[in-house]
Amino acid sequence: MTLGRLAQANKLWAKAEAYLRASIEHGPRGETYQALAEVLMAQDKRDAAANTYKQGLDVMLQNNPNKVI
Repeated sequence: MTLGRLAQANKLWAKAEAYLRASIEHGPRGETYQALAEVLMAQDKRDAAANTYKQGLDVMLQNNPNKVI
C-alpha cells in the first residue's frame, strides 16, 4: 500500500495501480481499494473505479458486518 501511495503522490499512475493491486492480492483492505479507485479515476477509468469502490465497500462490510453506514 505504501509504495502505491508514494507512486500516486508522484502521479505515476501505472506504477501506483500495479502496487495497489499487488497489495490487494496480499490482503484486501477497504483503504487499499479506495486508493486504487482514486488512481483509476486519475486515469479516467471511471467504470473500473466505480467497481473498485464497490469492492472496497464490500470488504469493509465483511470485516465489520454490524457497522451501519
